Amino acid sequence: MIQILSASDRIHVFPQDGKHTGVYREIWRRSRIHVLCEKPFTTDAKQAKELFSLAEEKGVYFAEAMWTWFSPVAHQVKKWLQDDEFGEIRRIKANDHMDVRRYAARLTDPNRAGGALLDIGVYPITYRPRQMSWKSWMNAAGKWDLCTL
Repeated sequence: MIQILSASDRIHVFPQDGKHTGVYREIWRRSRIHVLCEKPFTTDAKQAKELFSLAEEKGVYFAEAMWTWFSPVAHQVKKWLQDDEFGEIRRIKANDHMDVRRYAARLTDPNRAGGALLDIGVYPITYRPRQMSWKSWMNAAGKWDLCTL
């Protein structure tokens, strides 16, 4: 990591298992570098406030790398919505289904920054406000359903 930091003014970081806050603290202790981080951004609001304060103190850009926000399809849908192509939108239902048993155990462990809100399930939750508006009302719900085959 130190070699990368000495050669760049920006970095994309992929910490695992909820160690994000410590990794970013260490990056900014050693350098003044812009950070694009992988989800989850942090595991709680206190950590997020701390990191935003550190980034502001260092004068650097700090954001979560939400790839679904920048895909060509997402841009097209946003344009259609802005141009009122669909008329009044009264409801959006977004789902994200996957068999997490086939992936790393951390995906389902909230103690390792996994679970619906911190990892996989974040996509439908963040996609809607990005497309419509952060100011509009939203209700999110989740269900854990583990089947034994």
